[in-house]
Amino acid sequence: MRSCRAASARNLTSAGFRACRQGASATRLYASGIIRDGCCKDNSLISTATRSLKALPRRRAEEPSSTPGAAGGSNTRTSPPPPPEARPPQAPITWKSALLALGACGVVLAYFEFEKAKRKPRIEIAVAGTPSIGGPFTLVDQDGHVVTNHTFRGRYMLVYFGFTFCPDICPAELAKVTKTLKILEEEEGITPGLVVPVFISVDPYRDTVGKIRSYLKDFHPSFVGLTGTPQQVESMARSFRVYSSTSQHSEEDEDYLVDHSIFLYLMDKEGSFLSHHGSQYDAHALAQRIATDVRSKLKERGSNFVATFIH
Repeated sequence: MRSCRAASARNLTSAGFRACRQGASATRLYASGIIRDGCCKDNSLISTATRSLKALPRRRAEEPSSTPGAAGGSNTRTSPPPPPEARPPQAPITWKSALLALGACGVVLAYFEFEKAKRKPRIEIAVAGTPSIGGPFTLVDQDGHVVTNHTFRGRYMLVYFGFTFCPDICPAELAKVTKTLKILEEEEGITPGLVVPVFISVDPYRDTVGKIRSYLKDFHPSFVGLTGTPQQVESMARSFRVYSSTSQHSEEDEDYLVDHSIFLYLMDKEGSFLSHHGSQYDAHALAQRIATDVRSKLKERGSNFVATFIH
């Protein structure tokens, strides 16, 4: 068998010799002009090139795969990934680092709160004694009798300001007072009559003596309803720090509402302010608060006085 080296000496160019060594087919070599005349007669060269060409796909399959290249159809071979030990290690998040981060955030937040507090003006309010609520008054009750602040001496007044034309709030509050008085007498052991419920009208133009008497029949029988001239009612409301405002209406129109404060004022036996209670308390809570205030006041006067009024 004649070798490619011998064939190249006579019939191949240097490029044809290299192609022959790499396994190119004789037909391809001849078509490309690499093989000269007479080389195709050398069957050994043709068979060698053919065997080399058949073995070429097997060798290509064993090589690493390539990825498509850029435009033009060329392929670029990707480099293998670096070994795991070549990658830089990543620092893990530990409890210690998380706590340090939270601590830093807390310090920054505390600093901003401190700066905010420094810029806020300081207002100091000193509270001493009891509020100036209540005082002398002269009004008329539902029976037409003149009533003053001295009328209730020796008893506790539970005062509420409202008006008989009130559609919902005033009836609800007076019904709560009625239930509170029953709880005071039946559950808290307060002597009946020791706490007197007093209803004072803030609408003297419509709340006459007869109107108040008819209105209070639906509530506790010990209720005392008071009214008077507009000046007397205004003075009474001012002494209790009560807000009231009448809506716009004509002289012929009697269907108007009066906006007013919703508080119950507990006055002691001398007519001095003891405590006030908002509408958020139900009858049981109100009874407990009033009983506590009454017992505390009674204890100041001695145990003998307590035994007189408390069962």
